[in-house]
Amino acid sequence: MKITIIRSMQLLHSLIGIGLLSTIFCQSQNLIPNAGFEYSYTCPNKPNQITRAVGWYNPTKGSPDYYNACNKDDFSVPKNRYGEKKAYQGKAYAALHGRKYYREYIQTRLEKPLIKGKRYSCSIHISANESSNNVPSDIGMLFTKEKITRKHNSRIKNYQPQIENHIDSIFADYEWHEIKGSFIAKGGEQYLTIGSFRKTVSIINISGNYANREASWYYFIDNATTKPVIRKKSKKQIQSLFNKIRNINFENGSDKLRINNLDGLNTILRILKRNLEISVKVIGHTDNNGTIASNKTLSIRRCNVVKQFFTKHGISSSRIMIEGKGDSSPLVPNTTNENKIKNRRVEFKLI
Repeated sequence: MKITIIRSMQLLHSLIGIGLLSTIFCQSQNLIPNAGFEYSYTCPNKPNQITRAVGWYNPTKGSPDYYNACNKDDFSVPKNRYGEKKAYQGKAYAALHGRKYYREYIQTRLEKPLIKGKRYSCSIHISANESSNNVPSDIGMLFTKEKITRKHNSRIKNYQPQIENHIDSIFADYEWHEIKGSFIAKGGEQYLTIGSFRKTVSIINISGNYANREASWYYFIDNATTKPVIRKKSKKQIQSLFNKIRNINFENGSDKLRINNLDGLNTILRILKRNLEISVKVIGHTDNNGTIASNKTLSIRRCNVVKQFFTKHGISSSRIMIEGKGDSSPLVPNTTNENKIKNRRVEFKLI
């Protein structure tokens, strides 16, 4: 889907009001809106314009920069006021300057608050500016319940970012590097602040230019991600879940799904969507009413109805096999009407 640059605050407010902004930026479960800084209100044309990137703002009195290819001058991509730097992805990135008593930060609000006890995988890409003499050891991702604001341009104190590069990890070149990690949320965190939080920052001079001034750094930031970690179950665990679903039953002689079938079918559907590498066999059964041949046919029809339910909800038909067993494998003896209801069923086998 092609999204044009948003140039109207009124339009943006309308999008927020009807909930479309979240739809535009929420991709692949990434909770960070406009994670690559691609979308802008207007093109940046001077320093300290991170607020022109949709969804991002400046939490302190520092002056974080914004670069986007929509500008053709000093704040463009790839060519900019410092030379040339391609984005890690797309056509835009942010930039932070820092030194001992001066730090810059950028901040955004997540698509939704983090869930208590859930693990999240996070990453960010950074690259040193080729006109900068130094590279630092510190970049962090701080998640908080409340929005952080400071009326100064020094370090944000008294916070420990959940994700940060190791204190001895310094990338002594001008390539893009990924900082990544995971953490378990305390619950309710809904703001992300990116920047340098350590009091002491190790610095390496990589240019060979040892100017007689306070050591500082300037790095570009792109492609930030925060995603919930989905722990996949083993095949044994999945089959165990399949075996617990015993409420996919049918009326006598019928292949129509009933309302009480939906909970079980939706459980199978969620498993299939989360585990794209698996396929399932739908096995149909009947009671002993009718002939062997008619029961065989009926059991196959029941399988096909279930298969159609899955394909209608986005599962490839190639992942759904069917087998009709007629009345040859009763769950319980066909001695009562209650037992016959139990036997008019479909079961699921992982393949």
